[in-house]
Amino acid sequence: MTVPASPLNAVKLDLAIILFLSVPVWLLVSYLVEGIFIQILYLAGFGFVSTLWLIVRTRRVVKAIVDVPADET
Repeated sequence: MTVPASPLNAVKLDLAIILFLSVPVWLLVSYLVEGIFIQILYLAGFGFVSTLWLIVRTRRVVKAIVDVPADET
C-alpha cells in the first residue's frame, strides 16, 4: 500500500530551503552590516519576502487543487 504524494510537497521544500538559508543570511548580515537596527531591517526584510513567497506558492497550489475537476481526482 502506498500513500499518494501531497500536492503541497513543493511548498514544504520551499519552506525547508528558506529555513536552511536563514542561518547563512543571519550570519552574513551580522558580519557585514554594522548597526543593530539595520541588521534587524535586513532580517525582517528576508522574513517578509520569504513569507510572501510561501503565501503565493501555497495559494497557487491550493487554487490548482480546487480547480481540478472531480473526474481527475
